Amino acid sequence: MQHFESGYKMIPCVIVEDEPDAQTLLNTYCRKSGNLDVKATFFDPLSALRFLRQHTIELMFLDINLPNINGFSLLQLLPYQPKVIFTTAYSEYSLEAFDFHTVDYLLKPIRFERFLKAVSKLAPTHHCHLPDTILIGPTPGQSIKPAEVTHVEGFGNYLKVFSKGKVSVLHLTLKEITSNLEPYGFIRIHKSFLVNKEHVSSLTNNCCLLFGGERLPVGISYRQQVLKAISK
Repeated sequence: MQHFESGYKMIPCVIVEDEPDAQTLLNTYCRKSGNLDVKATFFDPLSALRFLRQHTIELMFLDINLPNINGFSLLQLLPYQPKVIFTTAYSEYSLEAFDFHTVDYLLKPIRFERFLKAVSKLAPTHHCHLPDTILIGPTPGQSIKPAEVTHVEGFGNYLKVFSKGKVSVLHLTLKEITSNLEPYGFIRIHKSFLVNKEHVSSLTNNCCLLFGGERLPVGISYRQQVLKAISK
């Protein structure tokens, strides 16, 4: 079990949770993590709303089923959007949750290891520089610019690569190209589709909507990993 390094800055946060035991647990987890500064805790979302209209915080631990107004309504009433880690007993709200600045979606009962994994997404990371253009496939000269690619569709041993107004057909399988594009933020959403998450505007139960209006199917077996990837 690992805690954050002391070199990380303290993250100001609040807890909005109407279950006393859950609120106590989250407070304990925040204290043990060593890098979360809990500014306030609330059982009532309206009290949280009054506080947050006068104070700016970076992170909110937020239950969804709350008295008076639910967690989503609270976020819509705020004058700014903090990052959110949802803490709930209900999985059915997960898609709606990612309409906000969601870091993670934790299902109760919450284990400390799972809590730390969620909070670790807030820690600064260092990325190596990736080339703007990559060579792909067995044919010399076949190259693409990942940043310009919106999505890739596989059909048998061929691919359609969609990028800014043009479509390229390559003699390559979806499995083969996935390893090349994953470092650029591409995620598998269906057995036949790979998508650049920078071009995703929203998700529904079974559809991924891209900027520009393109709608792609999300396979049932891929849904949870898509939600996790889009939230990062």
